[in-house]
Amino acid sequence: MYITAFFTSSGVPITGLSPTIRIRDVSDNSLLVTDAAMSEIGDGNYKYNFITYDLHKDYAIRCDGGALLPDSERYTYGGNENYIEDIENSTLSDQISAVNTNVLSLSASIATSGSEAILNEIDDLSTQIDSLSASNQINFDTVNNNISEVNTNVLAVSASLVDVSDDIKRLLGLTHENVFIDNPSYDSDCNLTSARLRIYSNPASVGTTNDVIGTYQITAPSTAPGQFTSWKQVRTS
Repeated sequence: MYITAFFTSSGVPITGLSPTIRIRDVSDNSLLVTDAAMSEIGDGNYKYNFITYDLHKDYAIRCDGGALLPDSERYTYGGNENYIEDIENSTLSDQISAVNTNVLSLSASIATSGSEAILNEIDDLSTQIDSLSASNQINFDTVNNNISEVNTNVLAVSASLVDVSDDIKRLLGLTHENVFIDNPSYDSDCNLTSARLRIYSNPASVGTTNDVIGTYQITAPSTAPGQFTSWKQVRTS
């Protein structure tokens, strides 16, 4: 693994240096590389090939650009804890290990049960999934039908409530609440022989054609002044 360092002088990349590098093992502080020479890459960059690098270890690194540089720019420091290559290699290694484990498990399963048995198990699982989907669809259809039936019943009840409301208003009219009688007819003895009776849902509409909830025809035949033989009241609308 190559370790790189970048050196500047007064902020400008500097070439022609002879840097050295020290590397310590963080776990025991031991010095693994002591002032080894680094080679120049260019544009102020230098490198060292750390051939004994172990991705499972942590290192502390110090690079010395030499006495030609001011103290503020002479040294660079680093470590390997966050090297992306280490992370990628480690992740790839774990993934390869997991694949190998799965392959061995599948091989063992085939060896034990046979490929035909495994295919049969897959078919059974597919059948169970299809059955579950069909069952869910049936349940969904049942719920929809129940909702539709409930809606129908609600509409029927609403219509019945309207009828009941009209009947109540009509009863109130027949007890002479919001009643209007007109179109009277009289006989020679001045007896009322017929008339029209209307009942209303709104007292403000009495006597008009608005809010009429029932119209009745009254018939009352008479035989003598001030006497009628019957009284008939028939709903006409």
